[in-house]
Amino acid sequence: MEANQTQQSNHELIIRLFQAAMSRPEQERDSYLAEACAGDAALLEEVQRRVQWETKLGGFLLTPVVARQRIHRCFEPGELVGRRFKILRVAGEGGMGVVYEAFDEKLERRIALKAPHFEFRKRLTPEASKSLQVTHPNVCRVFEIHTEQTETGDVDFLTMEFLEGETMAVGLVQAPSNWLGTSEGTEIARQLCAGLKAIHEAGIIHRDLKPTNVMLSKDAAGHTRAVIMDFGISQSSDLFSSLARGTPAYLAPELWKGQPASIRSDIYALGVMLYQMACGRKPFPEDAEWKERLQGPPNPSGVGEPIKSALMRSLQPEPSRRFGSVAEFEKALWPKSSRRALLAAGLGLVGASGAGAYVKQTYWPTSAVRLAILPPTEISVSEDDGPLIDSFLHDLSYRLKTQRRTRRPVTVFSAATAAADEAKTLKSARTILSATHVITTRFDGRTSSAQLVDASSGKVIKSWSEDRSTSLAGSLFALQSMIVQGASFQLALRPEAFNEMLPSNAYSDYLQGLHFTRFDYENAAKAIPYFENVIAAAPNSALGYAGLAEALLGAKYSSNDQSLDGKALTALAKAEQLDPESGHVHFVAGKIASAGSFLERALAEFQRANELQPNDPEINNSIAMALSKVNRVAEADVAHQRSIAIQPTYYKPYIDAGMFYQEQRRYGDAERMWLRAVELNPAHTRARLNLATLYIATGRLAEAEKQTIQSLSLKESRGAYENLASLQERSGRYAEALTSYEKAIKVGPDWYKSWAGLALAYRHAGREIDARAVFQKGLLQTEQDLRSNPRSVERVAWCAYYHAQLGNQAASRSRAQEALEMASPPSNNVVKRLALAYDQLQDAQAAVAVLRLSNAAVTKELLGSLEISPNLRSRLESSK
Repeated sequence: MEANQTQQSNHELIIRLFQAAMSRPEQERDSYLAEACAGDAALLEEVQRRVQWETKLGGFLLTPVVARQRIHRCFEPGELVGRRFKILRVAGEGGMGVVYEAFDEKLERRIALKAPHFEFRKRLTPEASKSLQVTHPNVCRVFEIHTEQTETGDVDFLTMEFLEGETMAVGLVQAPSNWLGTSEGTEIARQLCAGLKAIHEAGIIHRDLKPTNVMLSKDAAGHTRAVIMDFGISQSSDLFSSLARGTPAYLAPELWKGQPASIRSDIYALGVMLYQMACGRKPFPEDAEWKERLQGPPNPSGVGEPIKSALMRSLQPEPSRRFGSVAEFEKALWPKSSRRALLAAGLGLVGASGAGAYVKQTYWPTSAVRLAILPPTEISVSEDDGPLIDSFLHDLSYRLKTQRRTRRPVTVFSAATAAADEAKTLKSARTILSATHVITTRFDGRTSSAQLVDASSGKVIKSWSEDRSTSLAGSLFALQSMIVQGASFQLALRPEAFNEMLPSNAYSDYLQGLHFTRFDYENAAKAIPYFENVIAAAPNSALGYAGLAEALLGAKYSSNDQSLDGKALTALAKAEQLDPESGHVHFVAGKIASAGSFLERALAEFQRANELQPNDPEINNSIAMALSKVNRVAEADVAHQRSIAIQPTYYKPYIDAGMFYQEQRRYGDAERMWLRAVELNPAHTRARLNLATLYIATGRLAEAEKQTIQSLSLKESRGAYENLASLQERSGRYAEALTSYEKAIKVGPDWYKSWAGLALAYRHAGREIDARAVFQKGLLQTEQDLRSNPRSVERVAWCAYYHAQLGNQAASRSRAQEALEMASPPSNNVVKRLALAYDQLQDAQAAVAVLRLSNAAVTKELLGSLEISPNLRSRLESSK
């Protein structure tokens, strides 16, 4: 393996050096290679041999066949791509691809669409997928990767945020020579650092950072936004085409030598740009020889400290002598002692004349906000008013997190989430949720009040209070508006527009409806008349129709009335008609489709919701789960990583990603995710229980027992007792296992899978009558759950399993065949359950056949279990 990796690495180095050499004039190639190969005679000989052949062939190897056929652009203006994107015009063109201005007919908005030239039509790198994870105001938002079928083959392309303005290259021509010293220049430099830092934190190397890849746009107030484009898309080898185009100034010296791009090569490019902003010129003249560029950086004359020293270090020829991160570079440019001066510069008025004159600029923070709404510190209201408070807090979190096109990425944790995570104080919110700010609330007999607090310092930023002289609902209505608008201003979210407000006379009904759909959801049908009242009072608001759809969905679960699906979809269609850019509406539509196992439809709705509300981790997680269920595993992996990237210090995305990896039997990745979740929130038990289950499946019983005992010391739960029982069974302590399973059922909640462990424990204890009774309970609950979701393959497989345990051969085989026909291919969990069913039916041949549809790790799991028969064990061991 190591030999293959070394061979591949050598091959890539040869290709990079070959391309770099061919980008230079013929008379410079030999001296370049002698320097770049650094005394490696074998490497020099191999690269020179390729260069000589290429020279004889007249550029044949470097010129794609299709280019010689004059096939170039993949799309043309007027074309409808993907039955959705109307190409309006060519907005820009580079060496590898074309950027089009397009109109998204589905979302009714302008977007940018980037497609490669034909010869590079399948050249999007794996990092192009990572680019979807980056949601930062100083980085061009990449919405999605698409593939379009054309007459000449499939073409990959990206849809991106459409940016209006001018490139930084144009700005440099018009700016004063010491642009970096102006308030606007300082702010642009700071934004460039923030954007590049976000790109690197997502695990992406830009590779081609330069002024033409930075867009400067201004809002209505004249504030400049610097946006980095084209990151993580170009191959490192493609950089050398820029040499031939005469733009080598931003390439780090190691790239000239054919070495791979890195964070430090991006920092070099950033240093060149900031040098140009500080001095009005590039570090090296355009006609400088390549060897000159490998020497130390020229002194930036006229630039004072500390900027001068920071620029010199960023431009060092040896990568190890540069800054190791953008954060280090930024700190050196503006050390802590001068941060106040920087802020003053951002707020000040710079006097200038001519082309260099700039209006007053405002310093707007662009870092991510993590806002936690804590459970109330006091509630002194009647029992009947309690649901209004809960619903108000939920609605408040929804209003804050769904503001459109905010200046800063914002994640909002509802009071219910904070309470469930035991984040009930400022300190615990900061520790468990990594909250940057919190909102505290208080409801006494006279007033409803709230405070916005800085989580790091505990400083109160803003307070709001509303007298309850009329009704509780009336005070909550006024308080909500004050908090949403006030917090948005104080946190510099600067949304494009605030979400619509219901009229005050509809707010009480709206909160009552929310209570039954989000809290007392077993009585979701009771929410229906409340939302009908909201619709009557505010017929032009999407909120009433969206709430009605959720209420109908909840009522369907409790009644198994499938006709409610159609009514819910009708309500959603009306909500979408009233507010086509509501991510929440499409998210609810996705939940309805997912509940019915219409997974492709659910995925489309979740993806649309994500385009409208890109920083919502719940939406990203739903996308990941839907992709996994439709067997688009690689894309699901990217979606889980994107969800983690949105909130990397919050434990829940790691739990969900671990579940995905566990299903794929990628045990190492699953363990890594869950260990990180435990590290981030040691008091939460779910990750520990998942680790224990994983360790049991892989035979690491001592580690499984440790996690189980630690979990039980924190909280009694069904899962903890089930894991304990499984460990006791493996050591032959069947009576103790039976007691643990009985405790698991008693602690609850009931789950259709839970009955299997208890029934098997009864069987091991020789209590066959009790075992059959419990298997029957499991079958009844599974079939009941299946009625509300008849397209659930896993539940069908469990029905087959329970029928087999009860000796219902025909019913078991029928359900097993149904599961196999529904799933293409079946998941690992489904295969495992069907293999156990066939084994119970004494059909080892069918069990072995179905196991061939799964990961080999499933077979290994079964061999490590106590449940399979000696006959199946023998067959599996003989086939290894």
